[in-house]
Amino acid sequence: MTLRPGFKPDWLLLLLAVANSSFVTRYYDIAFHNKLYAGRRRFMTQYVKKFPLPPLEAPVAQRIIQVVGERIANKMPDEDREMEIDQLVWESFGLVEEVCR
Repeated sequence: MTLRPGFKPDWLLLLLAVANSSFVTRYYDIAFHNKLYAGRRRFMTQYVKKFPLPPLEAPVAQRIIQVVGERIANKMPDEDREMEIDQLVWESFGLVEEVCR
């Protein structure tokens, strides 16, 4: 992804979090109904450009940006951080992920 001129670089971190979240997977399945064989999703531009994003100025969005930046700087797998980011994405839309076990 690239930013258009005039957009803050923080948008890339927020986009990265949303695009890799379980929220966007659920959103995709409900909004687009386009799965390939074996349940794989086809993330084409026409779908990705319709993904919702929380307002950049929202406190939870700022927290997402902070945690994603720290996660990238760490460069090591960190499952706890990734789970935190996923939960924050759900929270940024006023939702809580229902975990099925």
